[in-house]
Amino acid sequence: MAGGLTNELEPLLDNVGGRGKVMASNETILTTQDVAALLRVPVSWVYDRLRGNVRDRLPGYKLGKYWSFHRLEVLAWLDARKV
Repeated sequence: MAGGLTNELEPLLDNVGGRGKVMASNETILTTQDVAALLRVPVSWVYDRLRGNVRDRLPGYKLGKYWSFHRLEVLAWLDARKV
């Protein structure tokens, strides 16, 4: 995935409070709070992007009552929306 925006955002993710869990060399699992911090939006905005028929739904996984996100999927989702 090439793109200036993605390259700029990756260092920001490293400073999201260290809450993400490392799965592999470059794959991180994020919480809703981590995604909100990465995108610099309120947590409520993240939840809004996960509801039913939202047009630009965030890529996430529901585990019981919790949401998890793959860091690279969120960055790809963001990169696809640049104007």
